[in-house]
Amino acid sequence: MGQRFDNISTWLNTYECTRSTTEWICEGLEIEDYVVQSHPDVSPAKWHLGHTTWFFEQFILVKFLKNYKCFNEQLHLIFNSYYKSMGNHWIQGDRGQLSRPTVSEIKHYRQYVNASINELLTGYLDEKARMEILSLLELGINHEQQHQELLLMDIKYNFAVNPFNVSYLTENYPSSYPCSASYLSVKGGLYQIGQSGIDRFCYDNETPRHKVHIDSFQIRNSLVTNGEYLEFIKDNGYNCPDYWYSDAWALIQSQCWQAPLYWFEKEGHWFYKTLYGEQAVDLNEPVSHISFYEAAAFAKWAKKRLPTEFEWEVASQELALSVSNNFMEKRKFAPVLSQIDFTNDNHLISLHGGLWEWMQSSYHAYPGYVAPEGALGEYNSKFMNGPMVLRGGCYATPEQHYRSTYRNFFNADKRWMFSGIRLCKDNT
Repeated sequence: MGQRFDNISTWLNTYECTRSTTEWICEGLEIEDYVVQSHPDVSPAKWHLGHTTWFFEQFILVKFLKNYKCFNEQLHLIFNSYYKSMGNHWIQGDRGQLSRPTVSEIKHYRQYVNASINELLTGYLDEKARMEILSLLELGINHEQQHQELLLMDIKYNFAVNPFNVSYLTENYPSSYPCSASYLSVKGGLYQIGQSGIDRFCYDNETPRHKVHIDSFQIRNSLVTNGEYLEFIKDNGYNCPDYWYSDAWALIQSQCWQAPLYWFEKEGHWFYKTLYGEQAVDLNEPVSHISFYEAAAFAKWAKKRLPTEFEWEVASQELALSVSNNFMEKRKFAPVLSQIDFTNDNHLISLHGGLWEWMQSSYHAYPGYVAPEGALGEYNSKFMNGPMVLRGGCYATPEQHYRSTYRNFFNADKRWMFSGIRLCKDNT
């Protein structure tokens, strides 16, 4: 880990690039767009800008920069997300109630903290302090990168509920290349799962590295498409209780779900809301904005199943030949499949850069896991009580986060995220 933190100037540059990327995502927003919170699960854009700044201030500057004065002590209440040991925080679902602090003030807050981080890193640091600060800086950078994709998810939701055809992007919507699905075999055996956290960054929930036995199985090379999911809809999938978990059936009945989030029918044709505005559903594109409940119901209808997170991790290591569709590189804000994805029939398509993939695994600690001390122990450990795991990464995930051990997690009913379906089947 020491060699990773040798070059302070490199880390300062990475910090600055990360911070500017978050602001670049917001460049197309009007001032009113920063404040909207259309659902308790999403957050206003200005909150993301403030919270990621608060993280660097509270976990680094307050502790390590001598004579540091917080930009505004009152912001602690607003921008602390869920760190109970850090004190009280505003209710997540009420973030959109606040017109103040203003967007302008939050931008000044970001500039103030950026300048202070620069002052800290360019000043004298003994080796122990340097290692601790850069380790926290690395976590903060990865934390802000997580919020970049959350920011895009929230922008999409806030735009989609608008009765006008609102577009975040003005370019033409990218189309997907037709996919021919097949199943690839993975041998059973004893495999290493997780990371050691020594050679490269990982979150604490990816550790400790441990052995898991899996039986041989087959995993689909590609994600389920809109066209395939439409067949499920046409076959009355949302109205057949045989495909649904009990709590899922109660939910879709009460919420009247009949299609993925953002889908709607008009004159006998299906459309969906996208970051490019309303579009006709592309049948070749991987189906997105799917809850775990819908993914599991579709899998049962298709006489398949979802992979476990351990099967997925092993398959990604054994069958990886991934082509990134990262939004920062390709500027494609949709889970499109390109022709280049199909250059090799023996690898997993859209392993990273497509959609987060639901696993048939609930989110729990690995054997031997010990949460970090202090408030940062709340980062992951407090959620290890049964949300469902997602693997892979989506088209809005920063490329540095594409790794086979990454464990994302959401509750089973959530679907505003960029989530999709990859199927498995047992060897018979």
